[in-house]
Amino acid sequence: MIYIWYNPLSKSYQLGVLKDFKSLRNAEQSQEDFLLLYKFDQDKSWLAHKILGRLNAEGSESNNTISDTTFVGYINTEEH
Repeated sequence: MIYIWYNPLSKSYQLGVLKDFKSLRNAEQSQEDFLLLYKFDQDKSWLAHKILGRLNAEGSESNNTISDTTFVGYINTEEH
């Protein structure tokens, strides 16, 4: 699986595997600010990259504020 999350430190959206997300989140004190947004099957990585590019483009246009973006849902990482 491939995931897209919001990284409040870099104020950008990032893509990777769940292990990467959890490592990054666990290393920070403000863990609740790291939001896991999308989950894709490996064969849909092209779509994940396309969405990531669009999210980061929109983020830079709106001063990188997460509140300007509407999210489809929240993924519970505790069940993985």
